[in-house]
Amino acid sequence: AFIWRPLPRVTLINLVSNRTPEIVFLTAITWSPHDPPSHTISSKLTPVCPANVSSKDDSSSASLNIGTMIDINGFWTADMTTPLLTKSTGNIQELKNTPKLPSLIDTHCHLDLEILFPRLNELLYNARAAGVAAFVVPGVHPDSWDRIRHITLHEPDVYPAFGIHPMHSNHATRENLAKLSSIAGLGIAIGEIGLDPAYQVPLERQEQSFRDQLRIATEHNLPVLIHCRRHFQRTLQILKEEKASRVGGIMHAYSGSAEMAKEFIHLGFVISLSGTITWQNAIRPRKLAADLPLSSIVFETDSPDMTPQQFRGQPNQPAWMIEILHTISKIRNMNPNDVAASILTNTKRILPGIQAS
Repeated sequence: AFIWRPLPRVTLINLVSNRTPEIVFLTAITWSPHDPPSHTISSKLTPVCPANVSSKDDSSSASLNIGTMIDINGFWTADMTTPLLTKSTGNIQELKNTPKLPSLIDTHCHLDLEILFPRLNELLYNARAAGVAAFVVPGVHPDSWDRIRHITLHEPDVYPAFGIHPMHSNHATRENLAKLSSIAGLGIAIGEIGLDPAYQVPLERQEQSFRDQLRIATEHNLPVLIHCRRHFQRTLQILKEEKASRVGGIMHAYSGSAEMAKEFIHLGFVISLSGTITWQNAIRPRKLAADLPLSSIVFETDSPDMTPQQFRGQPNQPAWMIEILHTISKIRNMNPNDVAASILTNTKRILPGIQAS
């Protein structure tokens, strides 16, 4: 069997209505083993997820939902942006080649959390098929570091960042900070760290934890992943005092003004935009996407949070980062290929520990 993995991708088009609810019947197609499947061909489509597939003659059927992978003799694709396969039904009568987008990198996804970790293989499979080439999993509590390390040891395109979230600043003890310093070199960044008045931890304690971790980052020459809610001016001041411009980093899920964003950019940071940009009531994120230099923007999902509008009510996942790309491309009136290429360059510049193409 010839295996094409994970690209080129194909887009399933020309769905014809079928009376059987929530079932898609896949008709036979053919392809040349020497070329991507852009020609007329002769083989059976086999959905690989879910597993309950029944075959009859030259067609096979299975219940398919958004995100379902489809295997065509080893060639597979995924539903990425507009639902190509939904709970509506139909015959797939034609396949058309989709040009490969430059790779995307999810700079912030909590794949270690219990709501996502049991589905890790599925989530990574979905995301890779949608063009996500690398994932950064940040630490929020010392107890999370071992699981993050375990994931990244087994998944070479998943990169760890170790840190203590401001809501857990009381755990930034001498012992835990010593451990953080000892494992810092195993990660590509320190984070997520910062300030957040929404949590019941005194700001003085948050600031001390923030400073201590910034010093570890500069000592190990690692960029930082910054969590900041409302206290942007104070965060900027601390970054300057701790000379964080030496390492730079990412303003994670940034929610401040464009004017303040430019201050962080001047300090050597980039601004991360998330699924909030797709929300119907999004005003500030869209203004940031329109006004900031594209060279200063990166993407993240913050999975399982900040789910894009189309999938609201479900835990977020890295595969849906494509929604962010298409929304920003529309806002800036740019080709998604050009936006994706620029975002990839920005991400690899600010996180040089990532090896992705």
